[in-house]
Amino acid sequence: MNTFIYITQNKIITFITFLLLIFIIYSNAIYNDFTFDDHSHIESNLYIKSLKGIKDLTFQPAQKDDIIRSHLYRPFAYFIKFIIAKIFGIKPNYFHIANIILYSLNCFLIYLILSNLFSHNLAFLSSLLFLLHPIHTEVVASAISISELLSSTFSLTCILIIIKSFKKSNLIFLYPLFLLLAFLSKETSIITPILILIIMYLKKADLKKYTLFSLLTLIPIIIFFSLRYKVIGSFIRSPYFEFAFIDNPLTHFGLVKRLINSSYIMLKYFALLIFPINLSADYSHESIKLITSSLSIKFIASIIIHIILLSISVLYIKKCLEISFSILLFYIPLLPTSNIIFAGGALLAERFLYLSSLSICLIISFILIKLYYAFPKNKYFIFLIIISILCAYAYLTHQRNYVWKNDFTLFSADFQYKVSYFNIFLYIV
Repeated sequence: MNTFIYITQNKIITFITFLLLIFIIYSNAIYNDFTFDDHSHIESNLYIKSLKGIKDLTFQPAQKDDIIRSHLYRPFAYFIKFIIAKIFGIKPNYFHIANIILYSLNCFLIYLILSNLFSHNLAFLSSLLFLLHPIHTEVVASAISISELLSSTFSLTCILIIIKSFKKSNLIFLYPLFLLLAFLSKETSIITPILILIIMYLKKADLKKYTLFSLLTLIPIIIFFSLRYKVIGSFIRSPYFEFAFIDNPLTHFGLVKRLINSSYIMLKYFALLIFPINLSADYSHESIKLITSSLSIKFIASIIIHIILLSISVLYIKKCLEISFSILLFYIPLLPTSNIIFAGGALLAERFLYLSSLSICLIISFILIKLYYAFPKNKYFIFLIIISILCAYAYLTHQRNYVWKNDFTLFSADFQYKVSYFNIFLYIV
């Protein structure tokens, strides 16, 4: 255990450990082909084949039939794809390597943030669980998910800048730049300021700090939404575009029915984090049996569980900060894609759980570390449990990477579970 403690407190050793583990576990993903949406957003995407294409994508208004920019505005993510394609060509293995490098950086940034908020042991173990969690295979093994990884890199950098600015105040002026880059990589990073506000509350920021933070946050928000409105003609999505019923039936539901099902789906997200098995690349129409009544047991149970979890988060914010923060960390990153505020492009997707998955990693780590020190006679048994969970996660992740080898292996695997057979049929055709 002394070796473990030494590793957790040495940043260089921690980064090298993370990097080696990620390359070992995701080594089989490097040789995977392009799959699923990689074909339309990378392989046959004309925008990333020239600098003029990136300029048009960033500033020129989208045409009626422009699927790429119908509701997505991620010019910086496409610029990075252009750079990779320009240097190495549009070859899948280089995009997979880029994802692995970004994922390593994300895990290390998470460790740095948590070590500034909690103990080094908790920060290290939580980051390690996050690194190995099987739910992340879609984000790392799917080339198109570089947008998720990029936006998370910039969002996490923003959080770290704010934390460090409590000691070095001038650092805060770097925050708007990284926040804008996060927005331009993926829209879901809009939740970053909310997470920062919670951390500022935990760090007991004064009114001056809150005021400066609010003013600096407004700059990238105004720039991003101005550009987004100019290009796609809306703050949300193009007025010419509608999501297909097969991809997300909730886009065609009324508000009440949409909220009922969103509550239930949030519970399914939580279950996926605890039991990351029977994973799928496609959770669209027919993959989830939707609720039609507010009297449904599924809906009532989900509401009760959400109320309990959120109540614990509020009531224990001073008594048990780690648990309180973890619960909020599950809900907040999911808000943009939860179909609660507005209906999005997917009913449910594993990639949406990327940052939210840190919540369950924190909770598991907190409980295991508490048990380790509370029961010294059983510390070897508890340490064995920790190693067993890490090994199980590593094995499941490595095996799941094989599923993402190509379209055939991906959709063949999804046939085994409750997924949208019609969507799979369309992609195979």
